[in-house]
Amino acid sequence: MDKEKLITIAEELSCVDWSFEGGRDRQVVTATVVREVSNVFRDLSRDPMATDPLRVAVQTVEKLSASPFARGGSMKGQYRKVMSVLRINNGRIDHPKLKGLSFAQLAFTLSWLNRIYREDELFAAKSFKPADTTSKKGDTIDPRWAALSKLKL
Repeated sequence: MDKEKLITIAEELSCVDWSFEGGRDRQVVTATVVREVSNVFRDLSRDPMATDPLRVAVQTVEKLSASPFARGGSMKGQYRKVMSVLRINNGRIDHPKLKGLSFAQLAFTLSWLNRIYREDELFAAKSFKPADTTSKKGDTIDPRWAALSKLKL
């Protein structure tokens, strides 16, 4: 499978609902959790001595929700949500789009999922505050440009 198709799969996975019930409120999986899962696959894909890396990676991801890295209830829920999105169960990945991929292709797809998910999270977290000043006509002016317009060149 070519890289464009793998990136398309990653984009489709990033569009899935990543929210879950956590405590009293609905919560969303953070980019940190997606990165940790992606790193498990990436690190094993780079290890030439790994025997059956898919089995080891899936078992590691399944254990993450019970590990000390899952600091609180929220982290445990996030790891469980990642497992449900990727359909990781009983040492297998049952997701129809990920099922037939080689381990290297799966690691590549998950690393792109990590990148896309991180960028989406950063985009959503940015505050889009309006500019502070307006012109005489009522147009909004970025304060940095207002300061530059006062300079005499």
